[in-house]
Amino acid sequence: MNSKNLCSDLSVIRDRELARGNEIERVSEGEFVNCDLLISLKNPFGEYYEEILALGVVRAGVNVDPHYPIGKSYYCRRDRHAIYAPQQTRK
Repeated sequence: MNSKNLCSDLSVIRDRELARGNEIERVSEGEFVNCDLLISLKNPFGEYYEEILALGVVRAGVNVDPHYPIGKSYYCRRDRHAIYAPQQTRK
């Protein structure tokens, strides 16, 4: 799987982030129990995607697990896909 297979709801976020200059750092498939496809961005999200959340399928979250970089994510419950961005810019 690659980022082109990302569900349509999260593709909007991916496309807007790439348009503003963010980069895809990693694509993970099947590595997590509740997530079939995870797109990890290099830099923090440029905006809060409230209109995507309003559709009721995607939820926002914050990772505070010390085993992973602290960051924010959007998760599609229907397709079990997620897009993640770190809280701080990575070098």
